[in-house]
Amino acid sequence: MEPRRAFEGLRLVALFAVGLLVGLHYARMGYMPLDQSICFDGGWRVLCGQIPLRDYTAPNGFTVHVMQAAFFAVFGVNWFAYCLHAAVINALAVLLVDRLLLRLGLERWASSAFASCTAFAFYPPFGVPYMDQHAFFFSLLALLLAIT
Repeated sequence: MEPRRAFEGLRLVALFAVGLLVGLHYARMGYMPLDQSICFDGGWRVLCGQIPLRDYTAPNGFTVHVMQAAFFAVFGVNWFAYCLHAAVINALAVLLVDRLLLRLGLERWASSAFASCTAFAFYPPFGVPYMDQHAFFFSLLALLLAIT
């Protein structure tokens, strides 16, 4: 493999790791029982075979519930699996911002720096999976796909 491709691969792995580790670090700080339990409960219900709107109701966020059920299926029904879901989306958001900034013409060093900042602003203020943050994530993805 040529050095330039190897460096690019390492850069992307480093950006993903920053997003993941920052997300996991801040995810365990604090708890808001009125908000932070919605997706945990929804993920558990979907994992148990319940169907949204037939077996349970929620204000929104059924996509997040299905995604959380997948994390519960792989890692067990626990707080780590819950925090890991948000951390993975945080890491993917870092990669999306990096790719978006590169498409808009930034140099790699600037793109990496600004994308790394995303790791601190995207999911850490809330910490665990939530519908609004996932909506922002999918909006970023749609924007990137629209300009590609």
